Amino acid sequence: MPNRAGEYERRLVKDGVRLYEMGYWGPDASSFVVAVVPGEGRVLCLLPAPITVDDLPEVLRPYHQGLHKPAVSFFSSSVAQYVETAWRWHAALQILQQIEEPEFTVGEAEYLRHHDRLYSLVELVVDAVGRIDPAAEGEGLPSVWIELIRENSV
Repeated sequence: MPNRAGEYERRLVKDGVRLYEMGYWGPDASSFVVAVVPGEGRVLCLLPAPITVDDLPEVLRPYHQGLHKPAVSFFSSSVAQYVETAWRWHAALQILQQIEEPEFTVGEAEYLRHHDRLYSLVELVVDAVGRIDPAAEGEGLPSVWIELIRENSV
């Protein structure tokens, strides 16, 4: 059963709906759960509870003002789109990990060029996710994929 803690969660999951658990995103049961809405096939990301700035260590709170990750988030419109995106993300990540960070002794211009290139490659992956599942960058229901790709690439 998903935690329908707020309005956002209630937009994604109706009262009393039980989801099919596909597994965890991460190494173990402490990671978030990937689940499917029966009869619809939408894939969702589940946390035990929303995460807010209050859940962070006090020293990090000033850097994450307004943080709110809902207990239920949209992943993909279907299991097929989820699998296609996961496969492509895995392949892209292998390439992105081969891009070496410049030495700290290089000039600022070279360092900025490196990051511009890296960000543009990450945005190509984000664009591919949008082509696989047009709802991924939809208004009000951005996919967890977009956040994962942007935050784990750079």
